[in-house]
Amino acid sequence: MALAIIAFLALGGAAFVGMRIATIIEEGAVLRAGGALAPAGRIWARIEADGLRLTLRGAAPDAAARSEALDALAQAAAAPIPGLTARIIDATTLSPAPVQVRPPAALIIMLGAGAVTITGVAPEGGTLAAFS
Repeated sequence: MALAIIAFLALGGAAFVGMRIATIIEEGAVLRAGGALAPAGRIWARIEADGLRLTLRGAAPDAAARSEALDALAQAAAAPIPGLTARIIDATTLSPAPVQVRPPAALIIMLGAGAVTITGVAPEGGTLAAFS
């Protein structure tokens, strides 16, 4: 009976130590990953950890920024224990490109006594050069 109690306590202690080690590894991975993303100003990126699974979330401003964040996260994902490497999951989205609003163009054609006058507003300087 005493041997069963000792075995039970030993298993419970081992489980507690194992859970604590997993938590330490997870917290360390998040700290290293956050430290890798912060200096480059990647404020759009969020990291979620589940064991050795790191998920990168957020709306990247462009594909290059997403790729740089994933590369930085991959370099920081190595666990302090040899042989353990965090798995990286890309759950990012790309921010939609801003809509460029062009000013309206206007063209006025006036017919006069033996003359045609064309006036208007061109949105860009290159359009005006095309008429010259």
